[in-house]
Amino acid sequence: MAHVAQGDRLVTQLKSSLPRNTRFRGVVVILLLLQCIPVSTTFAASPTMSRVMPLLQGYEWRDRPDVFLTLGEGTDQALMDIVANADGYAVIRFRALAALRYFANPRVALFLENRIAREQAPDMLRRELEAYAFAFGNDQPARVAQTTEPLLDHPDAHIRMRAAVTLQKLPRSAVSQRVQQLLDSGSLATGLE
Repeated sequence: MAHVAQGDRLVTQLKSSLPRNTRFRGVVVILLLLQCIPVSTTFAASPTMSRVMPLLQGYEWRDRPDVFLTLGEGTDQALMDIVANADGYAVIRFRALAALRYFANPRVALFLENRIAREQAPDMLRRELEAYAFAFGNDQPARVAQTTEPLLDHPDAHIRMRAAVTLQKLPRSAVSQRVQQLLDSGSLATGLE
């Protein structure tokens, strides 16, 4: 009984030491409850992600568009999530980009355009441009040209070369007059002006 009385006194002292603000008490209770939730349930992978990730792993990886396309709805989103995860392994992100090129839909187009516009890592940027051009170069060449043309002035020579190759593969009617002039002069062959 003495232990119960001591416990009651401790709870009373604790209550009196807390601020009278009930919001604060509510926040404390919520934070304590959140600490009890297992991390594995908080960050559980979606069923689609659990089917996509094994297809991107392996020493002797092969690009298998038919397998990715048969996974169904959500596959493109899972691939975009993998690409966007800067903490992920680069090789897995590169493979996800290779697979993402088979999903030529507006969400993927917007995702790749945004990544191309702000990407800092040359290796990722080059692969993002390749995936974008593959997915949308035939159906939307003007859109690809508009996204690609600013990369002709990129500080990295490999990016300029990839941009030049991409623009050369597009119909002349899709590219700007500047690019047409570069094509006519042969300057675009090297990706340098």
